[in-house]
Amino acid sequence: MLRFWFPRLIALLAGASLAAVGASFLSSYPWWELLMPMALGNWLLAGGLSVVLLPLSAVPKLRARLGSVALWAWSGLALGVVPLVASFGFAPLPLSYALGVLAAAAVIFCAARASWRALPVRWLAIIVGLTPILAVGCGVHYALWLEKFMQADAHRNSQLPVPGEFPQAAPAGAPDLILISLDTLRADAIVGARPEGYAIPWFDALREHGTWWSYALSSSNQTVPGHTGMLQGRDAMGTAVRWNRDLLPGSDHAPLVSELFRSAGFRTLGVISNDLLSAAMGFQRGYELYDDSTVPRMSMLSKPLAWHAQNSWLGILLDKRAVAWFMTNTQYWTAGKPPRSLGSIGRLGRGTVTTNQALSALDQAYAQERPFFFFLHYIDPHQPYGAPAPYAGRLTANLPPVDPAYAPTKKHGMFGLEQIDRAGRDLSSTDPAVRKAAQQAIERFHLTYLERIMFLDDQLSRVQSRLEESGRPYVILLTSDHGEHFGEHAAVLHGTTLYEEALRVPMILSGSGVPSGREGTGIATLEDVAPTLLALGGIVPPDAMKGILLHHGEAGGVGRSHVAADQARIAWRQDGWKALGRWNGSRSAEADALFLLSNDPHEANNRLAEGLPPVLKSLLTELLKLDLYQEIQRNLDFGHASVLDALGYATGSDPGNN
Repeated sequence: MLRFWFPRLIALLAGASLAAVGASFLSSYPWWELLMPMALGNWLLAGGLSVVLLPLSAVPKLRARLGSVALWAWSGLALGVVPLVASFGFAPLPLSYALGVLAAAAVIFCAARASWRALPVRWLAIIVGLTPILAVGCGVHYALWLEKFMQADAHRNSQLPVPGEFPQAAPAGAPDLILISLDTLRADAIVGARPEGYAIPWFDALREHGTWWSYALSSSNQTVPGHTGMLQGRDAMGTAVRWNRDLLPGSDHAPLVSELFRSAGFRTLGVISNDLLSAAMGFQRGYELYDDSTVPRMSMLSKPLAWHAQNSWLGILLDKRAVAWFMTNTQYWTAGKPPRSLGSIGRLGRGTVTTNQALSALDQAYAQERPFFFFLHYIDPHQPYGAPAPYAGRLTANLPPVDPAYAPTKKHGMFGLEQIDRAGRDLSSTDPAVRKAAQQAIERFHLTYLERIMFLDDQLSRVQSRLEESGRPYVILLTSDHGEHFGEHAAVLHGTTLYEEALRVPMILSGSGVPSGREGTGIATLEDVAPTLLALGGIVPPDAMKGILLHHGEAGGVGRSHVAADQARIAWRQDGWKALGRWNGSRSAEADALFLLSNDPHEANNRLAEGLPPVLKSLLTELLKLDLYQEIQRNLDFGHASVLDALGYATGSDPGNN
């Protein structure tokens, strides 16, 4: 039986190998990018088929019907044809597969009817033996090419191009506009009670020379929707983005503020440090310079992974997570490394690198006279928590040692997701000792987080010094995408609730044309950011932007409504009332908590049993009418979903590290 089956297995694998080579050349991708995954997928199918047919070869009456070695070779070749037809896009996917099956059947039928000369098994064995060598060689070559490409691309994107023709001249006398987003920064880290030793002189000076609010409200508890609302100038119902796994809608839905500045004649620059804001995720629109060189390029896998999901046996046969794991650990492993290394600074002090990137961008902007819009993003407040010297220990040196279960990682010396999650779970432990240890650990996390803010205070001082040196008028608007939990409501991190700690972010506006030393009135929101910056630049905000112009110091009174949402939850408020609810179907929601914030700022007394106030009932009805999510949003494709999985972003309703 083995003498019968083994040559046919070799023939089947040889045919599958030749099919992989042929299919690689027929694709629009470079053949040496596709050969390894194509060959592996074809081999998986061929190997599985041979295992199914092996028992049949043990039956003498069936053995003769299994065909010659040559027929098995042609069958292996035919198997590779089935998904290949789909790659040409001639027909919808199911029909393409059907055509592929018909084509494969035709090849096998013709081969069975033809008089083939015996194929030397040794030549087939050579093909089988050379295939993994060639495939691995192509994979290594692609990984090295990808690394060089990413470095060149990052360098190009960090250079402000020589200006060509601008759509129009920027408004006369317009200042430079700088939007600073500090990822995961709570409002009370800037305006609120302070522990002994907590000093942030730059933030205090910015408030002293500008207009500020005790807090502003985000449209979400996650990075992508929070920044989308900030940069589109829309609320949670208008952004069509609810969580990090949603795609950023195109300009036809809502242009980003960078696109509006660019079309108005401003130079546009961006420096970011979060993977979710990378160019590949769509946030680079409208920028001439968009430096995302310190984040990995895992998003480069999006299109190849999506292609393999439909057009190769690797993606068809295996779970997408297995495919993503294989790709990221083989020929795409260099995409997991950012083009610009943090070097000896490491994760503890990565804000230093972001500042250096910002200063380089500013130097280029100041080499010409045209005003600019600059989006500067720091990820440093985000977990893992930790601060570089000399800030480390300034608030935590006198605290007792943290329980070993929550100790910082040895690699980076920071409190990572695993430790923070464990402490959050232990807050609900039935063991009082475990709860106490978790509470002490979370207190340590919070103070370490504040030490990192002290580090950022120094970094932002460097940025403003360069702004001052230019002698040009400028405006800074400082805010964040969302807040963070440190044990409130038995929660840690973010992305898990829509309580105030997750939504309250700082809002400071300072510079040319902004009243100095003034606390703004009303409730500011992230949807106010884009129209405010446009107005300060002399540009009339589009009608679709419903935000208030904050440089007047007035953000609307307590009667101003607000809505925030994520993939599972919605929160809406008006006249001091706030309701928390859950999505119930695509266009409906049901409240599960109610708070009167004027009397209950910590949201401790759920008054839903008293009934939802009419003002919140009518507000919800109106909000749901304006919700564009189902109309605009598309499900993440295979590639984008796999990229987020590879980056460590959770797939459920409890992202935690976004």
